Amino acid sequence: MIDKIYQQQKLLYGFVFCLCVIMPSANAQILPDFFAEEIVGVFEGESLQAFSAGLKNKSRSRGVDIAYQGINNVLWEETDTPLDRPLPKLNHLGLLVLKLRMPIILKDDFRFLLGASYRPEYYNISNFTEAFDSELARVDDTSMKSTAFQGIAMKSINETTTITFRFKASYNGDYNGFINFDHRYAIYSLTGLYGVNKGKNIEWSVGLTLNSSFRNRFVPLPIFLYNRNFNQRWGIELSLPASAKVRYAPKPTTILLAGSNFSSRNYRINVERPTDNNGVADADYILRHSEIQTGIEIEQQIVPWIWLHARMGYQINFRTTFDARNEFANQFAVQPGNTSFFRLGVFVSPPDKLLE
Repeated sequence: MIDKIYQQQKLLYGFVFCLCVIMPSANAQILPDFFAEEIVGVFEGESLQAFSAGLKNKSRSRGVDIAYQGINNVLWEETDTPLDRPLPKLNHLGLLVLKLRMPIILKDDFRFLLGASYRPEYYNISNFTEAFDSELARVDDTSMKSTAFQGIAMKSINETTTITFRFKASYNGDYNGFINFDHRYAIYSLTGLYGVNKGKNIEWSVGLTLNSSFRNRFVPLPIFLYNRNFNQRWGIELSLPASAKVRYAPKPTTILLAGSNFSSRNYRINVERPTDNNGVADADYILRHSEIQTGIEIEQQIVPWIWLHARMGYQINFRTTFDARNEFANQFAVQPGNTSFFRLGVFVSPPDKLLE
């Protein structure tokens, strides 16, 4: 009995500590440059320990993932840049997620996977402010796309130690069609992890991801993954600095999670702006938005291989910025209000017996 209470205390203390690590800048509303790169694909539902048995009852590895996420009725307040009244309003921001990962090589000591994803975002904006009418109209009229490809290689050193490498290339922007390989849209990342699996109750990894993009040429980001079962039902899943969750699995086909996720997205966009001589110039921008989502989620098996995923909660928004990249662009930022969010999807996950 005493041991069980002590384990629950460790669970609570560890989770609170992790929230303190990933959320200190939420109240400031200004995103530190350390977090400013594209890190969604490193952490969100994409553990690099993919398609391995690992811990029992942890959140599932996903082969095919289809989801939709949305927020509604967010007022964009002014920051350092004055805005006309009434202030712009984000009526709806919808994100469609289509992801595929498939194993190419599955051996006892080596695994290689290929993956692809397509994530368009759809903005619905009203009350365009006159000074930035062209920029808001461009965002409102165009889907912001992110198409990515990745390769993951996992090599077992011994029964408990694994080295993982992942290379990912993303193309984010307002381009036409499914993808545009122009370098102006490109974000490249290389991730390396050293992982240790201590039986069925503890696994952890430490590593580094290196990012090069149209915003920053070279950004290193240390990462730490930690999963632990405290008993048959309770556990924690950490992907620092981006995610911290408590896990409760009442049965193998139902997994409940509660915690916080950080996410960010950068898009390269082109805006036609009027000039003083009644002409039109192409203004080059980087549209950046970032947020922390705190809430609850469920992964529920519907039939073998097919799972339902639902998440809902409260979203804390950092500034949305339009960073100028040429002389025709007029840099500015807005502060979105905080709001509720929802996410609903289905995914394919291989049974535990197959992974073993």
